[in-house]
Amino acid sequence: MTGQPLHLEGLTGHGDLLVPGGRPWLVGRGPSADLIIADSAVSRHHAEVEATTEGLRARDLGSANGTFINGARIAEGYLRPGDTLTLGRPAFRLTGPGPAGASAEPDAPRWRTAAVPGGVPDHPDLLKQLLTLARTLSGTFDLEQLCRDIVERMFEVVPADRVALLVVRGPDGALVPVQSRNRIGEDSSVQVPRAIAGRAAASRQAVITASALDDETLRSGSVEASRVRSAIAAPLLADDEQVVGVLYADRIARLEPFSDADAQAVMAFAGLAAVSLAKLELLDAARRREETQRNLERFFAPDVAATIGAATGSLTAGGERRVVTVLFSDIRDFTPLAESLPPEAVAGLLNEYFTVMAELVFSHGGTLDKFLGDGLMAVWGAPLESPDACARAIDAARAMRQAVAELNRAWAARGHPVLGVGYGLARGEAFAGRIGSDHRLDYTVIGDVVNVAARLCKVAQADQILLTEAVRLELPGSASLERHGGSSVRGRAGAIEVWVG
Repeated sequence: MTGQPLHLEGLTGHGDLLVPGGRPWLVGRGPSADLIIADSAVSRHHAEVEATTEGLRARDLGSANGTFINGARIAEGYLRPGDTLTLGRPAFRLTGPGPAGASAEPDAPRWRTAAVPGGVPDHPDLLKQLLTLARTLSGTFDLEQLCRDIVERMFEVVPADRVALLVVRGPDGALVPVQSRNRIGEDSSVQVPRAIAGRAAASRQAVITASALDDETLRSGSVEASRVRSAIAAPLLADDEQVVGVLYADRIARLEPFSDADAQAVMAFAGLAAVSLAKLELLDAARRREETQRNLERFFAPDVAATIGAATGSLTAGGERRVVTVLFSDIRDFTPLAESLPPEAVAGLLNEYFTVMAELVFSHGGTLDKFLGDGLMAVWGAPLESPDACARAIDAARAMRQAVAELNRAWAARGHPVLGVGYGLARGEAFAGRIGSDHRLDYTVIGDVVNVAARLCKVAQADQILLTEAVRLELPGSASLERHGGSSVRGRAGAIEVWVG
């Protein structure tokens, strides 16, 4: 006959057992048992118990260390309230019916390796701790401090011997411990069993085991080395159900397993941790985007920088061969001019000059490659293709020449010396790409075309724009340009044909 759930009070530190009504329940040390008792004196399939209207029926299943009622070994027998049941070594006293509302036919056995349903237990102290943790985490913007707060608070609330927080790192998605606490021994580090943490991450569900040492599906070298008994692992899930980490707790000194309330507490902490870590990741990603944008704007026009920044991976380390147009500009006779002025005046003059020049490069769609003392180098056609690169480059050079004339008029009115600037343009194939590391962006072009443009700039007179035949052929109205003649470039055999822009 079916009876109501019966309560067995643990007398030897193994925790209490609740025996539901409805059918016989398997008691043992193995993971397949319905009621798991983590003790080496208990056989894997030790006994069978059943709550009936006559009391608790117990039947031994051929255990090595026997089943006893009130000290007498039995093959089968009944317990009344006050009687004791001993399974090898662990002993329990039958106190009577289980707590009100206990299920007569539970959805899952009380202790076994299984996913644990979510939700926060109706426990005022825990709810208070969760609210406190939520307030603490909402004001934390440092990853290390955030991880420390999560582990410290959970260590205070969950009755665990060890607690650890793992986060997903690297392209292979490895779970890496970042913070832990340990009540056992002087070593505070926690070696988290990969079998347990990995199962929680793979299933995207919290996992609880009453005795990892006895669970063949979880047993591993780290489990055996740490003598892990009861353990809980809860995944940290982002909004898109992506696993960003695992929160882990275990017991290695206490025999009694975690309760469902303990498991739910760990899950609640994991939920808060996931939200907080996701928040920090979003903030960090925003900071990285801003830093990348600022770095890009050192070299590119704002609209070009925005296009590159929006295209993930469009500006990776290394580079590619491209046909580019290169512009050099350089101040004539700058050294004598600098020697005639105080250093502060020279710096102010150059800052004003380069600010105008850089804006003109950007406004004509060019890339500012670098400043070279009193000169600069700009590129069209990289990193983004530009079908009218030559036209944009010569328009920029002419606008720069006009801007220098306007600056000279303003400087002369203030009693400052005036500048003469020469310009050189060349078109050709070059290596274009980023040179450096992920932390410092140095975009440049390398090739013979750069040397040619620099050479033309050097031989150009003040206010003169010199360009190669390759540039001229790309310009509309090129027939009106004046031939300059031939010019030799160091490292090249023969002269190149040069035109005046």
